[in-house]
Order: sequence, then C-alpha cells, then structure tokens
Amino acid sequence: MSIQREYILPNCKLILEGLSDEKSSGSGSSTSANTLSILVNADCYVAGKEQPLSGGMEFFQALVMAVSSYAQEFLSGVRAYRRLGDPHGDEDESESALVQFKPLDTNLHRLLVRSPDRPGSPPLTIDLNSVQLFDLVEAVDQFLADRETLPQLALQLRSVSKSEAKTQIPVTQRALPAAIGVSSLAIAAMAFFFVPVPDIERPVEDPKPQPTSEQLQDSQDTTPAGSDPPEDRPSPPSPDELSRTSAPATPTITDPETLATLEDQLYDQIDEAWQTRPEFDLDLIYRVGVGADGAIVGYEAQNDLAREYSDGTPLSQLVYKPVEGGSAPEPVALFEVIFQPDGRLQVDPWQNQQREEAIDLGDAPEITDRAVIDDLVYTLQGQLIDALPASRDFVRPLTYRVGVIEDGTIVDYEAVDRLSEENLDKTPLQELHQPSAAVVRSNNTVTPAAIAQFRVVFRPTGVPEVSPWDGF
Repeated sequence: MSIQREYILPNCKLILEGLSDEKSSGSGSSTSANTLSILVNADCYVAGKEQPLSGGMEFFQALVMAVSSYAQEFLSGVRAYRRLGDPHGDEDESESALVQFKPLDTNLHRLLVRSPDRPGSPPLTIDLNSVQLFDLVEAVDQFLADRETLPQLALQLRSVSKSEAKTQIPVTQRALPAAIGVSSLAIAAMAFFFVPVPDIERPVEDPKPQPTSEQLQDSQDTTPAGSDPPEDRPSPPSPDELSRTSAPATPTITDPETLATLEDQLYDQIDEAWQTRPEFDLDLIYRVGVGADGAIVGYEAQNDLAREYSDGTPLSQLVYKPVEGGSAPEPVALFEVIFQPDGRLQVDPWQNQQREEAIDLGDAPEITDRAVIDDLVYTLQGQLIDALPASRDFVRPLTYRVGVIEDGTIVDYEAVDRLSEENLDKTPLQELHQPSAAVVRSNNTVTPAAIAQFRVVFRPTGVPEVSPWDGF
C-alpha cells in the first residue's frame, strides 16, 4: 500500500513516499499496515527555492544525519562533524559525504548535496538562513518522533570526547583566574581574622508621629514637581479577565456556506486517501474537527469498533500536526465521518454543532402535495422496517416527530415525550438521520429543502406506524 507522510513548517516541508512492509505487518510483528517502512522517494522543499531536493533512502538518511550533526555543532560550538556512517572517522572525510553543511557566517549556512551516481560532479548548493535551517531541523525532529515512518532509521548519538572538545585558550591562561581567586580568598580570610568582633547594641526606638488623615489627603493631592498627572491609565485585568485571556475558547464555524465547502473538502481528501479494503463489519463513527483552511486538526472515535480499527482509516495520516506555540485557537467545524463496511464514506455536520442557528429548519418550506405525502408515508415506513433491530428492548410505545424531504431522507426528528427520548438509541432514527440533506446548495447559496412532518410510533411488536403529523 502506498503511503505518504508530510512534515510541514513555515520555511520547510518534508514529503516522504513509500510502502508498508506487508510481510512484517502480517506476521505478528508490531509494525502496522499504516507504517511506512520502505522509502521510495523523499522531497525536501525550502521556502524561496523553486525545486525541491529529491532522492531515495540513501539521500534521506544522509540528510537526517547531516542536519542533526550540524545543528548540534552550531548550537554547542563543538566541532563534531563526521562522515556519515563512520562517526569516529576523520573530519576531512566529510568532504565526500552525500549531504554536507558548511557555515558561511553567523546567520548563513550552505547545504551541499552530491550525486551518488556522479562522484566527480560538483555538488548542488543551497544557502539557508538560520530560520530556514531550524525549520528544517524541526521537520527532521518531527519525522524522528513519528514511529510509524521508517522506524528502522534512528540517530546513533554519542558523547563528545575530551579530545574533540578542545579549546583554543592555553592551560596557563585558563588556570590563572582560578589561581588569583584562591590567593585573594586566602588573603581576605587572614585579614578578617585580625578584625575585632564588633559590639552589638540594641537600637533605641525613636517613634515617629503617624500622619493624620488630613496630611494623607494633602500628600495625595500634591503632585511632585516636574511630573505630569497620570492620564487614564488602564486598570489591571481582573482574575476573570486573565482566565479568559490565558485560556480562550475554541470558536466554532457556523456559516452555512463555509460548512458546505469544508464538508466537500473533507469528503474528497478522506475518500482519496481511503484505499484499503474494509475489514470491519459495522460502521466506524468518528467526530472530526476541520480548520477554516480545510485541514483536519483532530478526530475522536465515537464507538468501540472505531477505536479498535483506528489504524485502518486514513485519519491518522491526514491529521495536521501543528508546531507547538502560543497562538490563539483557530475556528473549527465539527463533522461526523462514518466508514461503512461496504466501502462507502459518509460525511455530515456534527449533530451537536448547531447548524440550525444559520439555517432554521422551522422556516423550511412545507410539502403540501397530498400525493407526495402519501408516497412518503410508505417510503418512510419501508426505511424504518428495513433498519429496525431484530429485538426490541422496550415495552411501551415510543413516539417521534420525523421530518422527511421529498426523496424520503430523514433530516430531522424529535421525541414527543421523555420515555421516547430516553429510548432513542433503540430505534433506527439516529442511523437514518442525514441532517446535511436538509439544505440545497446551488451557486454558492444554501437554502432549506421542503420538508414533510410525520408521526412515527414504534411498538414492542409489529411494524412502525407512520402518519402525517397533522393527520390525513
């Protein structure tokens, strides 16, 4: 199975394409089917550069080792660069490394990439500033932290020996300050030895008169010379304001046009990435959060089977991994994503996300054609019979008001009493509910669809009873 991983930073992007090792994943190994264990191609994009750096496993391994080694050298100041694959080798041999870094000045670094097929050809050079360099370092760190991508590739770190951590200051000069300090301390100790112990006398209290309230008022009204009176200084925030500032709530996207666009984008990217044959026999239901740019920012399994088969969906590959920081939360739209055993994908707005605030179904046009209503009675009843569970675990009738559009899709429902509300999960209404069908999208506009209301009664025995809400 073809797998792609992306590690995106503002000034750098790593894209890895490869395959999973089916033999390892199917032989009881801890390697899952979603693990990218065979690298086919690696692309490294740098901001401002038109063409990416591309190569196979040899190139990518050399890039990871060179980036890590040079970053440690740059931060520590200790010259510890070695030829890849031989960390104890001679520094001069790094000139023949496939990937190499050279410092140009304090804020400029040169990346050299040599072709393994043409040893004598000049290397490809790219100059990076420090911001681009450390975005590349962060991208490599994200890759190394992702244990589902090339788990066999790991950095072989070692401590720098004393011979490598040489300093340019001679031993005599380095020892001179310490020697002077010890001598000064000894002389000071001898001098203090001859100083007599001072006599300690308790100070005599000299009480000062406390200012009266009139004096305090006069001192408050008096402005020191040369200073201007304070002008409208803002008062410090209250604890409630500080709490709201430090922990802002995540805003929710409710605009109907934006929701419709994000719903289509979410469906397309999941449908394109879901290439595996389903191995489950029931629906996998997830709540998925999507940012305003269409990126998946998180997901949560809604049933036990979804948690068990989480690796069998592309959500873990598509979720965006943001760089940690203190940025304000971005608006999020919530969707219900259902992976069905027959390979079909269903994406709808999350039920608890009040999309009805933007489109009130109470204002939807009503279906009044008697022939259409009569047909919908049989259509709705047939759907409910087909989806009705084999065993009915209730003893009293359950009654609901159900909204249906012209093609028979259930877009709304409501329990008429508390008993029906408590036993909603024992009916097929939640399974058949498709709230996204309640709107009609045309030319970037969203309008409510025409709805017919029905009374549906589920009894412990027999077929569900369906009748128009206002009667025949």
